[in-house]
Amino acid sequence: MLTGLLFTAVFAQQEDTMAISDSKKLTKEQKAAQKKFNEEAKAKIVEWMAKNQRFVMEANYLNLTGGNRISVNPTTNYIEVDSSNITVQVSSTSGIGGENGIGGFTVDGTVNSYKWRTFGKNKDGYNVDMIVMSRQGTFQVFLSFFPDGNATASVGGNRVGKINFAGFLMPVNKARTMKGLTTN
Repeated sequence: MLTGLLFTAVFAQQEDTMAISDSKKLTKEQKAAQKKFNEEAKAKIVEWMAKNQRFVMEANYLNLTGGNRISVNPTTNYIEVDSSNITVQVSSTSGIGGENGIGGFTVDGTVNSYKWRTFGKNKDGYNVDMIVMSRQGTFQVFLSFFPDGNATASVGGNRVGKINFAGFLMPVNKARTMKGLTTN
């Protein structure tokens, strides 16, 4: 009799363990499905931003001429494109000085040429090439958008060296940027 009770208790415990295991498996599957859904949704937003010329690339890092890579504040280091208008802003980590009042420069301009094309195995990355006119002169902006929202950019002009940005994309209405004074 004791053996029968012990066997029943062990069997019941195994069933409970199997139910919990199946529940964890379902949870893992659900997590994977949710992750895939989120990745696809983000990729669609990236596609929309590239095709509609409406995005902000907030930079976490700047690569300066000479190879120096510095960590920067994405709130004050960004490239914003809103239709045919563009703002490129760079600021120091201290936020002191500079022509824009926050330790760097701010250039407002007009996008004269905007070309995009896809890249990657799934054609879900975007290269964007822009020619920009501003009061400071003409410059070229080249960006690469990845489906996860990460982005790189290179800005070069006829009067300045090249600055490379590394960061992430945000829709214009979700950006957390602070604009300095426009550089003359």
